Amino acid sequence: MGGIDPLAATGREWRKPLPYPIHVPPFVVDECGAGDSDAARERLNVINEIPELDVTDDARALAKDLVDKVPLPAKAKVDA
Repeated sequence: MGGIDPLAATGREWRKPLPYPIHVPPFVVDECGAGDSDAARERLNVINEIPELDVTDDARALAKDLVDKVPLPAKAKVDA
């Protein structure tokens, strides 16, 4: 049976150049490195060449305000 391979199509989309720069937040790097060591290595290899986002003190202060003033689930605090 023919058709489009969704995994291959997703891979092609992933490799298209983006019209803007991307960065990876430090907590994403931490999440990618967690869990099964083989899977973590694969995830870290995917993001290896993407620059890490520099989280400023202002961004940390804003995140703290969000966490303090907006009802968020405990798991969402790092995402703030």
